[in-house]
Amino acid sequence: MTSRSWSILPKIHASISRSALIYPALIQKSKIFSAFPPDDLKRLDHKDWLSPKEVLKSFKSLRNPPESVMPVLDCVSKRKDFKPNEALYTQVIIKLGQARMFDAIEDVIQIEKQCRLSDVFFYNVVKIYGNVAGRPERAVETLFDMLKFHCWPSVKTSNFVLTMLVSAKRFDVVHKGCVKGGNVDTAWQLLDEFPKQRCRPNARTFSTLMHGLCEIDRLEEAWALLERMKREGDYPDTVVFNVLISGLRKQGKVEEGMELLERMKLKGCCPNAGSYQEVLYGVLDSGRFGKAKEFICWLIGEGVRPSYVL
Repeated sequence: MTSRSWSILPKIHASISRSALIYPALIQKSKIFSAFPPDDLKRLDHKDWLSPKEVLKSFKSLRNPPESVMPVLDCVSKRKDFKPNEALYTQVIIKLGQARMFDAIEDVIQIEKQCRLSDVFFYNVVKIYGNVAGRPERAVETLFDMLKFHCWPSVKTSNFVLTMLVSAKRFDVVHKGCVKGGNVDTAWQLLDEFPKQRCRPNARTFSTLMHGLCEIDRLEEAWALLERMKREGDYPDTVVFNVLISGLRKQGKVEEGMELLERMKLKGCCPNAGSYQEVLYGVLDSGRFGKAKEFICWLIGEGVRPSYVL
């Protein structure tokens, strides 16, 4: 057995243990093999060398996926000739998808970091999350997680996720994904599409785009979004103000941040720990430690108890 195979075993066993807590039937592996012994599975306990194709054939022949996928994976992983590969794990996640064991898929994906995975594998994963599990957010997360596996999503995979979200009118998820991926201009264009699709952006939609704009120092455009919110009858919440205060801090505009802190209270928004933290850190970043002390004293006077974070 290779050193890489040894490193995978503890993770597989831990995954199976977690799955067994959710699916008690999984712990009765011996009963599964004795009650449902397909010819292809009999060799899994033999000492004869098994090729990757034979192992794959065994998984394809499983008759009872909910009760047998993870135990069989456990059995295979203990073999000395076990070689993790994409074809095997693809078959595993397909079987788990058919069994609607979506949490187990999460565990298997983490295990699979030990072998190289292609866009084809992730295409199958996002299809399961989107079409079977009804978890569009997880499909988007998987799309972005591909980079952690040194795999770039193909046009086919990206279009599938986009089409799935648009068909379900989940423009909020698409919008958030664009900002997270650094496509702020695309996210802005998508915001203009909301009314055309009879969807209404909310404060969270605006705050997400504002955050993306502040991250790339486009603070004026973030302020323009605040004015747009007012025109469209949407009221900024604490999250929106915190994003703007953070953007001001990023540009060293400490006084403006403190003024905005006062304005948000006049607008009926109660500052939270994040609001005070951004202002205080902005003062500290500017090296005005005396001003920082005054600010903390002001907080105490306002009845706010500075926390360890502050």
